[in-house]
Amino acid sequence: MGIFLFDEHTSDEFGIYTAEKDIHSAPARDQSIISVPGRSGDVVIDNGRYENVNVSYTCYCKDLINDMYKIKAWLCRPGYCALQDQYDPLLIRYACFSSNLKVDELINNVGKFTVNFNCKPFRYYILGLLATTITSANTIENPFEFDSLPIIKVYGSGSGTLHINSRSYAFTSIPTNLEIDSELMCCYKGNVLYNDRINFTEFPYLEPGDNDISWTGGITKVTVTPRWRTL
Repeated sequence: MGIFLFDEHTSDEFGIYTAEKDIHSAPARDQSIISVPGRSGDVVIDNGRYENVNVSYTCYCKDLINDMYKIKAWLCRPGYCALQDQYDPLLIRYACFSSNLKVDELINNVGKFTVNFNCKPFRYYILGLLATTITSANTIENPFEFDSLPIIKVYGSGSGTLHINSRSYAFTSIPTNLEIDSELMCCYKGNVLYNDRINFTEFPYLEPGDNDISWTGGITKVTVTPRWRTL
């Protein structure tokens, strides 16, 4: 039997152990299929995204009466939380609990139930969630087959340009530092938005393989949280 971690708590803290799992389903590519009169074969329009995917665990709870209230409070949190299990320990998902919790009581106060999570399509490499400081031109390698959408923090003053491979990202009036979150598509410092300090519309991404990072102008160093990801 196994365990999983959700919202910084492991299932065995609540007496929950997994007996079966469905964790390897691939998310569907979001595509529109359009039939055109007079034309054989449908037209496929790619919408540039993947849909969420369902992840489920069939679980047993050893002390149903004493633990069930705590289990419900733990799982029924709003929004996405990190989900990790021992079956794929180097990767995490972002998941929300997505269904009712129906428990079948078996014998001697042991309960059986299925925990269903609605997950974002990508799984994230744990080491890719750590920030790396770069003080001079350098190369970092994306080990997966998908572009990643990093958090990049630039330090310096005045105007400067960040270069990633052949792409350039220009900043104006850097107030000591600025952070760019490419998933959220915003630039900020602390809780203040600074989208007016960037002169680009496509946010930085890291390609599979090598990514050469350098800068010019008033930038002095950068930190990169790459968010390496795979399906």
